Amino acid sequence: MSPPIAPKPARAAHSTAAPAPTPLIQRAVANSLAAVFLISLAFGGIRAAVNQLRGSLHFYQSHNRPIPVEVERAAAYVQSQIPPASPVLLVVSKPDAWADGLWSRALYPNPIFLVYKQDLDTPDHHELRRKYRVRFAVSIGDPPLDPGFRWQKPAPGWTGAGQVAFGEVKP
Repeated sequence: MSPPIAPKPARAAHSTAAPAPTPLIQRAVANSLAAVFLISLAFGGIRAAVNQLRGSLHFYQSHNRPIPVEVERAAAYVQSQIPPASPVLLVVSKPDAWADGLWSRALYPNPIFLVYKQDLDTPDHHELRRKYRVRFAVSIGDPPLDPGFRWQKPAPGWTGAGQVAFGEVKP
């Protein structure tokens, strides 16, 4: 004889608890969230790669010179207007180690004092100018910052990003 079949328990007509999601739905939600996350990472990476490529193309156009032509032209103009070995303030609105280094190299043998936007008009800035008798400045930006120019001129030959101003600073 076979064992007796047990009757199924009765279900409540209306359950207050939400039905548990099936493993298929859980997996679809997890995959969707992972896809959204990976796509956002990809867009961020593509944006950074495009910015790097733009910078590389800009400096590639220097025709295999260590210093781009526009920086050389502007620096040659500055050096033609100042006494030899005269210190120069290089005022930039945002730090860019590569571009700052190019300017420092182009203006060599003149000593370069790099000043950022937040350092302008501070006691240290005034002490630096007084101690080293800095009379001239090159300001790079869009628009260039004013480190206290007595007079200023745009640097001829500059075709790079932003603008370059050169001038004598007030004592």
